[in-house]
Amino acid sequence: MTKAILELLEKNRMSVNTFLYIKAITFDLDNTLWDNTGIIESADKAMIEKLRRLVPKKIGDCETLPIQLIREKIAESEPGLVHRVSAMRKRVLTEWFITKGCEVEEANKLALIGFNEFYKERQKIKFFPGVEEILSNLSKLFPLGAITNGNADILSMPVGSFFKFSLTAEDFLAPKPEKDIFLFAIKKLNVSPQNILHVGDNFNDDILGASLLGMRTAWITKKQSNPQNNVIPDLTLKTVTDLPKYIRLSD
Repeated sequence: MTKAILELLEKNRMSVNTFLYIKAITFDLDNTLWDNTGIIESADKAMIEKLRRLVPKKIGDCETLPIQLIREKIAESEPGLVHRVSAMRKRVLTEWFITKGCEVEEANKLALIGFNEFYKERQKIKFFPGVEEILSNLSKLFPLGAITNGNADILSMPVGSFFKFSLTAEDFLAPKPEKDIFLFAIKKLNVSPQNILHVGDNFNDDILGASLLGMRTAWITKKQSNPQNNVIPDLTLKTVTDLPKYIRLSD
């Protein structure tokens, strides 16, 4: 057996003739099931255009730097708002409109209009190739759940019927990798942690967070090495569509 094959087996923590036996799967969403960067950029553009049509004099070129400075100021004064991404976006927009001369009531109204336009576009997800079919197939074998630090509502999408639940950090005191959101998922699945596979792209938020509670993990990445040598994912894959090659339903 070649050194390359041995290294691959060690990375995936399995031998040639074994699979990862599990009873349930939880998925991260952004950058695991779809590329989130382009989605957010498109949603931001749609929001700005909507607001520009309503109040062109206040929007102007809608400089991004002042908005970022407002976000940083709010994050410093109210750190508990940082992981509540929807609430933070509305708050930043409200404060930005106030700097443009709006009264608080008008600023709140415009912020809500802007957020709603942003969110409508944010929900127009383009999944990575093959992901929708894989989710459909996996849902016939395993209960599936979603655990995200973002604000995408996967249950309202066509693939939503494949999931038993979706948890967002906005509904918890702290985001992944903190334990509360994972513990809630474990309770909803009513499956022991060692029989649950959590799939995600962020090593700290997903792999470390889930591993600390005894969950099995699949790291979706194109990187060649782990950021932390003392935490090894059960699986390291380039795409979610590789999952069926390595997992089986536990008795």
